[in-house]
Amino acid sequence: MTRLALIAHAIADVEPAYHAALAPFGAVTVKAFVSPHPGMSSAYTTLGHALRNNGRILPQLVAKYAPGRWDSIVLITWSAGYALARELLAIPADADEIDALVMLDSLHSSSQSAAREIQMAPFEAFARRAVAGEKVFFLGHSDVPVTGYDSTTVAAGNLTAAVPPGGDFIVRAYDTVPGRKVSDYEQEHRNAVRLWGPEAAAEAVARIANQDTGPLTERSPTVASRPPPLSVPWLDTSDFGGAVLGIALEDLNRSPREEGRNASDFIRDNYLKPLGLPEGSSYCAAAVTSWMRRAAERTGLPMPIAGSGGAQMLMRQFKAAGRWVPRAQLTPEAILPGMVFVWDRSDPKVAGDEWKGHTGVAIEGVGEHSVGLVEGNSDRLVEPITRQIYAVTQTERRLDDARLFGAGYLGDMPMPPMVA
Repeated sequence: MTRLALIAHAIADVEPAYHAALAPFGAVTVKAFVSPHPGMSSAYTTLGHALRNNGRILPQLVAKYAPGRWDSIVLITWSAGYALARELLAIPADADEIDALVMLDSLHSSSQSAAREIQMAPFEAFARRAVAGEKVFFLGHSDVPVTGYDSTTVAAGNLTAAVPPGGDFIVRAYDTVPGRKVSDYEQEHRNAVRLWGPEAAAEAVARIANQDTGPLTERSPTVASRPPPLSVPWLDTSDFGGAVLGIALEDLNRSPREEGRNASDFIRDNYLKPLGLPEGSSYCAAAVTSWMRRAAERTGLPMPIAGSGGAQMLMRQFKAAGRWVPRAQLTPEAILPGMVFVWDRSDPKVAGDEWKGHTGVAIEGVGEHSVGLVEGNSDRLVEPITRQIYAVTQTERRLDDARLFGAGYLGDMPMPPMVA
């Protein structure tokens, strides 16, 4: 039995916790991913449409993120990932191949009754199959409020009104942070994927394996003001590139947000001020430089390049150091943690614009044509409650993007250095 657990709208650092929770029920591969398309839930609707081929989405989704043959597929969604689940469940052949659906504070729908009815129909159909014992559906929701659409609590209430829980359709409410400030709600939402999500996934898989561990509500309730500290055991932080990625992931986990255009105390103090850049400056390259400097201070390893507040200047430094790989020679297999990717962001129609660029550090190669990254100043993720832009985000980008210049190695290089 080979089992695949896909986690939609999560980054790779959650994978070890889910693997540990699911491993007692047999061999399992866990793969977390974030849609490469802009937006929140719309990014996952777009991903589903982009992958659709011959009326199916799931085969292309698996081929993209976890190629191979799988006897059992578990789909786990957090936050905006519900939109991809909705696209998949609306296709009977895809719904048939999903053995379990685990939704971690993730079910939303329109507040308009006509649209809600259409959006909830795929979930209602899957819930009925779970009640009948054909599938497993674990739905966890929290008290996090939202505006403009139904919260996970309201959506769960609507779903259970249509399909009362029973059989292998399990619905649970969580309140792990006893505060009501915006920061408390944000932490509550994150706890779904980082704190109680692995247990929820384990219960779902136990039901598939006919090894039911018993309802989680019978256990002592979990109350925590903060989740356990992040660990990234899959990183080799003795390598400078891995150390840099580790620092970037720490900033990502802090979830700093912009409080004005390219501005906040965190951005100023950590990215702009150390390089003498004025508040409001673009800070993607400054973030990468900050991660390098902090990694060097923590590990005692030397920085292979000096760093800069300009993305294209980083590229020139990598070339001068013999550590640059042009786009044409990049493959997912050549990507190591902490590699620094650089894109062209100039407008050829604007004179003097040719210096502009964008940069981020690699997590890993994704599929045959993409790379997962941590980026500062990408403007690709918006906090769902306050609508503020996150300063540091996890993204996925294509290696064949015509505006990608290439990437530079910070740590040990697995191949002879190449220059354009």
